[in-house]
Amino acid sequence: MHIYCLLPEVRTNHTNRRVPSKHKLYKHDITFGLWVILRCIYPDQKLPALRLALMEKYPGIDLSAFTGPVPNAACMAPEEHTAGKLELKVRCVEAGIESLASDESSPEDYSAQTALSNKRFLELKDLITNVTTESKRGVSDEMRKMHTETTKQIQNMHTEMIEQFTKNRKALVDIGKQVAEIRAHIELARIDRKDLDEVEARAINLEQFILSL
Repeated sequence: MHIYCLLPEVRTNHTNRRVPSKHKLYKHDITFGLWVILRCIYPDQKLPALRLALMEKYPGIDLSAFTGPVPNAACMAPEEHTAGKLELKVRCVEAGIESLASDESSPEDYSAQTALSNKRFLELKDLITNVTTESKRGVSDEMRKMHTETTKQIQNMHTEMIEQFTKNRKALVDIGKQVAEIRAHIELARIDRKDLDEVEARAINLEQFILSL
């Protein structure tokens, strides 16, 4: 019998180790090969449920021996022999997949895994905290530096604007003075023109008087 092929079907978990009679092989068709393996795994257990299932399948079998009801391959038809091998392989593959999917860890393994997971979680949490703190510190320093530079630029611009405003105001005052001087010269020119017109009028009147004599 292919004992090694049957090993995936008898993988144990915490429940099976505590109560062997509740082995998951209840879900499968018990065979003598599986019975031999279970006897090796549980030497001190009677496995009554599995024993009863095996006795029902093989009436008159000696469950204390290691030689079971092996059919004679020479007496089997080729189709039956091939079908039996194929069925055994299919059952081995299905049992192996189910055992891998349904296998459970023991409380000790679970505790160890939980402790390891907690440790990794704390390490990851510390790493995230450190990175976040460092990032905040870097951002705060950068923002503080940018704020200082911006404030300095604003102060410089304000000073330049005040200086420019002062210069413009002084220039405006100078222009106002020049305008006032020009207006004064224009007024003087008007006065001079008025005087000139009066003198010219007197000259004309005097000339007419002379001609009238």
